[in-house]
Amino acid sequence: MDRKHFDQLVKGVREMKRHRAGKNVRGVRTTELPAPDVRTIREAAQISQSQFAKLIGVNLRTLQNWEQHRTQRHAWCCSPR
Repeated sequence: MDRKHFDQLVKGVREMKRHRAGKNVRGVRTTELPAPDVRTIREAAQISQSQFAKLIGVNLRTLQNWEQHRTQRHAWCCSPR
């Protein structure tokens, strides 16, 4: 790898770090999406908490905490595997 490409790579990594820290990075656009109402989704599907938790790959207790708003779901936790 030549020096120019290495410098671009380092710059990109630094920009990612700034972005993850919540700082503005030129050229980056973000969209805030409201957290889904997990209970409404599950009830619309007419399945139990344990079935839904298994379906989305989380612990039953985690799902219960989301439904009771004790904790918030992270976007990465239920991404397709």
